[in-house]
Amino acid sequence: MILLLYLFHWLGTTVTYEVINPQTHKVEQATASVNSLMSGDGIRFMLTSMVRNFTNFGPVGIILAVMIGVGLAEQAVLMNALIKKIVIVTPRKAVTWILVTLGVLSSVASDAAYLVLIPLDAGAFLSLGRHPLAGLTAAFSGVAGVFGVNFLIVPIDGILTEITNDAIHLLNPPYSIALTANFYFAVVSSLVLIAVCTVLTDRFVEPRLGQYRGELPAEAPRIYPWMKRKD
Repeated sequence: MILLLYLFHWLGTTVTYEVINPQTHKVEQATASVNSLMSGDGIRFMLTSMVRNFTNFGPVGIILAVMIGVGLAEQAVLMNALIKKIVIVTPRKAVTWILVTLGVLSSVASDAAYLVLIPLDAGAFLSLGRHPLAGLTAAFSGVAGVFGVNFLIVPIDGILTEITNDAIHLLNPPYSIALTANFYFAVVSSLVLIAVCTVLTDRFVEPRLGQYRGELPAEAPRIYPWMKRKD
């Protein structure tokens, strides 16, 4: 990125675009030029804004807090206990449905679900003797593919509502939409996408991966007698 900025700055690249003046609410022309980070001012900017740029990134705080909790849970064997509990109480044929649904609900935790739930689902599939990559893809489809909808009001709803209201107020200042304006659509979309992700995982993804021949957890045959180790 630094090299590209230097190249565009050397070429004198500029971009002209239209913006809305927040005070007059009129469309105006604005021109932006590329600034090089390899200059004295650019290097000074990188060094002085590095910490602020890192700490102001929204998901960082959530991810750091969640990863501290996940690390503690892993060392205290709570993560393994959670996986075993999910596997024991869930019918084997319904595991994919449950894990994809958990992926949809996990968007309540914003971006932290990517770091927590995806490896957790891979571990749950491994505990069942199924291919962990299938569990990983099922979780990823639930977390990422269905991230924009949920059965609950999630942080992204607040963000989208505020963006929409800002746009509405340019034309009709007294009018605003509520935080729940998209709720019913989100619920129906969640149900449809959960079914789609589950069917794709069970019918297409996992069969193409083949039978898992890797190492199984040492306690698997004891907890699940129907499993056989491939030692």
